[in-house]
Amino acid sequence: MSAPALLTEWARLLLGSLRRSGLRQVIVSPGSRSTPFIWAALREPGLDCRTVIDERTAAFFALGHARITGRPALLISTSGTAAANYFPALVEAAESHLPVLVLTADRPLELQRAGAPQTIDQVKLYGDYVRAYIDLGTPDPDRRMLRALPRLAAQALGESLGPVPGPVHINARARKPLEPRSATTPADAELSATVDRLLEAVPRVGTADLRAPGEMDLEPVIGSCRRARRGLIVCGPAPAPHAATPAAVGRLARTTGFPVVAEAASQHRFADLGEATRLDRFPALLEVPELAAAHAPDVLIQVGRPPTASGWHTALDAWEDTERHVLAAHGWPDPWSSAATVTRGPLEETVGALSSALEAGPGDPDLDGQRKEWREALRRLDERAGAVIDASLAGGFPEGAAVRAAVAAIPDDGVLVLGNSLPIREVDAFVPGGGRRLTVCFQRGANGIDGVVSGAAGAAAAAVRPTTLLVGDVSLAHDLGGLALVRDLPAALTVVVLNNGGGRIFERLPLAAALEADEALAPRPTPPP
Repeated sequence: MSAPALLTEWARLLLGSLRRSGLRQVIVSPGSRSTPFIWAALREPGLDCRTVIDERTAAFFALGHARITGRPALLISTSGTAAANYFPALVEAAESHLPVLVLTADRPLELQRAGAPQTIDQVKLYGDYVRAYIDLGTPDPDRRMLRALPRLAAQALGESLGPVPGPVHINARARKPLEPRSATTPADAELSATVDRLLEAVPRVGTADLRAPGEMDLEPVIGSCRRARRGLIVCGPAPAPHAATPAAVGRLARTTGFPVVAEAASQHRFADLGEATRLDRFPALLEVPELAAAHAPDVLIQVGRPPTASGWHTALDAWEDTERHVLAAHGWPDPWSSAATVTRGPLEETVGALSSALEAGPGDPDLDGQRKEWREALRRLDERAGAVIDASLAGGFPEGAAVRAAVAAIPDDGVLVLGNSLPIREVDAFVPGGGRRLTVCFQRGANGIDGVVSGAAGAAAAAVRPTTLLVGDVSLAHDLGGLALVRDLPAALTVVVLNNGGGRIFERLPLAAALEADEALAPRPTPPP
């Protein structure tokens, strides 16, 4: 058979297998070496192909897609440094437990280490940040390899979904000529027929979450909740596909009698939590050491990733007698290394199992009375803090008022994308919650500020709902290329920029105070030219 026909059918089998395994979205950054794979994607019915010229922007766009859908998009790049531009987004995907597939076209082995243009070592290019690395080598007509290719495609998509979701890297080598060719010989026609048969039997891929914990796994948490007099539930960042439903969190609050602190990134701040007592300003109170010490809970249930506000980090270091239990979808979200337990599994099922176990146990009227007093005391304190915050925003148009106005303008069922470092904190500080259905997207995996605009565009494209990005000026400068994606979206994307000189965040670091206190440490003035 001819080499061009083999490459064409090889690429068709790979992309067809990925589509039949569940892939729907493909994001292409054009290049020469990737030609056969892009051609196969464009000709595969059921694949939605989008062109994004810059690979770095494309990868963050794929992250936005995953934050909304919980499903991987496929990134296709040419060889060389093009593939390296995916790296920042793949680090974020790995740390956020979001699925992404990467297909990097590569030069054949005879061009490696020989000074060939656009040729680098792409083997395990992303190191341990991918859940799996699959090297397909060059196209191979052996029937055993042809049968293996659909299985490898299904494995790649499956491993991106779980048991711990994240990025998966496929490296595929291709020799010239790269242009697609139709069958011209009987052997070519036989190969094409073989590919057709193999595509009819691609393995099915299901979701692969960690198992839901049973009552025995939750025994320590159940015991703590039953003994608690001053309990608290804090909902930290959780991507929408991984978060428990508001109904589940509201049920846990009702069952335990604990008030809820829900951050914007938890998906619960703007949701209806039923009769739960909400403490929207509690993180602000933690900034006052005396208040934090006086209102330490004896039990704290952390749902999702560690909370964002800096007050939590100081308080949790100081609350030595607080018994903290972490309910996590993935990973080990305990940077303080002080959690009594970390229970990993689907959050909806975990929170539901905890509520069911507590509902089945005996009640204690004395404890119920003490919990009510605790809730009411915190509620009154939260209201007083809210009045102080509201007064600080009265008159003029300070930044906090701008943040509040931007979020208030988002239509119900819209998407809010929050940049790091200041926007996500200012929403928690200034925007009260409750009564709305907003999906919140964020980058709290590696907490970087790059690619935020591209990620927002990916979220808007996947959600097909009005989307608002709240971003700082420095973050915007890091992703100006992402603005090119805003022109071609199926839903409106509003970009609100906090033009505040980077939030003056570097002036708030301890180093700034040290420099002010000690003139000997001050930077030397720049000499005149």
